[in-house]
Amino acid sequence: MKFGKKIIIAAVMAAMIITGSSMQTKAAGKFDPAFYASKYPDIWAAFGADQQALYNHYVTTGQREGRIPYSGAMNGEIVEGMAGTTTTVSTAKFNPVFYATKYPDVAAAIGTNAEALFNHYVNNGQREGRIPYPDATAGAAVDGIATAEEMAQQTARKPVTHIVKYIPSAKEWRYLSGTNTWQDDTTGRELYYLQQSIMDGDVIVVDGSEAGSTLNLTVPVSLSNVTFKGSHGGIITATSIQDVYVLGDCTGIINGNVSNAYVYDNGIANFNNNVSNLYIVRSSSNKQTVSVLGTVNIMQNLDGQRVTRQLFSFRRGTFYMEKGSLKTLEANYSTYLR
Repeated sequence: MKFGKKIIIAAVMAAMIITGSSMQTKAAGKFDPAFYASKYPDIWAAFGADQQALYNHYVTTGQREGRIPYSGAMNGEIVEGMAGTTTTVSTAKFNPVFYATKYPDVAAAIGTNAEALFNHYVNNGQREGRIPYPDATAGAAVDGIATAEEMAQQTARKPVTHIVKYIPSAKEWRYLSGTNTWQDDTTGRELYYLQQSIMDGDVIVVDGSEAGSTLNLTVPVSLSNVTFKGSHGGIITATSIQDVYVLGDCTGIINGNVSNAYVYDNGIANFNNNVSNLYIVRSSSNKQTVSVLGTVNIMQNLDGQRVTRQLFSFRRGTFYMEKGSLKTLEANYSTYLR
């Protein structure tokens, strides 16, 4: 009987060893600095585009805080080194199907012949700031016309980050694409071209480090992320926005429904439409001023990652917080999820 028990125990232990080994054959994913910076603007504000600093933050602090290191990862997942910098699709060839769909005015004028569309882009569209294929920036250079296979590759477009900043020498707001940080040796491009080239799912970062006229930017798309940083902010109008971040000491005004809004420290935020989830985040202080003209489904006060208060179902036009103090009457919200 004892011998039989020993056999059973040995078999169980062997199964555990085999199972453990098979589990360990699944390699850990690699840390993605571009994803991490875009996902957590508080971290981006501290470290910018320094990939090594972003990686160091995750392995020393972010993993413990339950942050996500790359797209599709679990909270606090172990990483196996750092991935290379995010790149665009391998081909930079003109996509006539995309171009005709994106610019119906061009298709109406010259038809959908691939060569005619290509000639329009190189002779006119590039100068006008149009985009020649899904993952391109405005006015990007092209290397011929894409094949069907190359066009299929280009369909999997990644969101493009556009940083917007007031340029004193130009006396206006300008933008750069494909970066989280402004390059000091350039004055950027006029916002007109951004309005023509921006696409659904793109990201806007408003750098309010320079004083100047108030930014008032309207884009005819749904954005995945808008971040306001610096001591000056502006107004962004979009069809809708997935995530809005108003960092400390900055002002942000949003027109368009918002899925998730994060307002930090001394931030000032006005949301003129509905907000599904509103997070009042304290990292050093808790003196946000926030108004919402639409409804708010859920409001949470966060101290770091810890929820300190949670309220629900704010009636339209009733949410108002002044320097961290909620001014909304209790009759206009609920303390439980309905």
